[in-house]
Amino acid sequence: MSSRFEALAANEGVWEGVWTYYRAPVPGRTTLEAVNQRRSTLIFERLAGDCLRQTNRYHGQGEFVWEYYDRPGGLEWFEVKGEERKPGDPNFIAAVRAFPGSLSFTSGYLRLLEGVPFVSEQGVGEGDCKRRGMVMYDQAGQPATLIAIRERRGAPVTAEEDAPLTLADLMGSWQGEGIAISANDQTVSGLACRFHISEAGDALEVVSQFGETVTRRTARAEGAAWALSGGQRLVVLPGRLALLYPDQLPPPGEDRSFSVELYWLAEPTRLRRLVREYDPQGAWRRSVLTDEHRQ
Repeated sequence: MSSRFEALAANEGVWEGVWTYYRAPVPGRTTLEAVNQRRSTLIFERLAGDCLRQTNRYHGQGEFVWEYYDRPGGLEWFEVKGEERKPGDPNFIAAVRAFPGSLSFTSGYLRLLEGVPFVSEQGVGEGDCKRRGMVMYDQAGQPATLIAIRERRGAPVTAEEDAPLTLADLMGSWQGEGIAISANDQTVSGLACRFHISEAGDALEVVSQFGETVTRRTARAEGAAWALSGGQRLVVLPGRLALLYPDQLPPPGEDRSFSVELYWLAEPTRLRRLVREYDPQGAWRRSVLTDEHRQ
């Protein structure tokens, strides 16, 4: 079995979840408006041989079934409706990666396609606890919907686990290591990582470091979100989650590099970050999963 298939199989079991949908804050719309919330039961089961089946049951709203097959050329993915099996979008399944030794995964379209709504879904988890975040863009490349998903295997999510994250929780310096998985399946472990948020006058300075690459950004409060230099937005969510995403996806003919980032405060002094990066051509380049501790 491939390592990617085995990593997905680590999710085997019954997961109880809470999904909250928001209109994404953007320039000119600074509120964080919850538009829907639903509970789910996700059943992840390993069938005979090389098949994994995922059943998502939304309480009172039907269910969806997917099957994943381990093939020599990679994973195959089908949506199942009765006896019918519809192949999954190859631009999506080709860019799904699961991190070995954890329940964490990164997914999203392999590349930006003009006129096609872009979706990124990432999850960080360990033991029987998982947090997922989704950013959904419209056909014009503007963020439309954010989804915060909180899940626990074998039991409902507790009120304590579902507590909201605050910016104060992220303030200060964090340091640790990360694992990077590239689009060509090259893996780098033990990557030195650092994250820092501090006050800088009437703004905040946000510093992120992976290995020798350091990114510095300025953030200012805009309603329910923080607007970062470079056209990004940081939003804190329930489940001690945060999402950082571009205000606008880069159009054709320009540098199309960008990133979508998911943060989970696993413990008061422990931060997990999952950063999905796209290159100047708008193709997925790599994803980095960190494990950082407050300094």
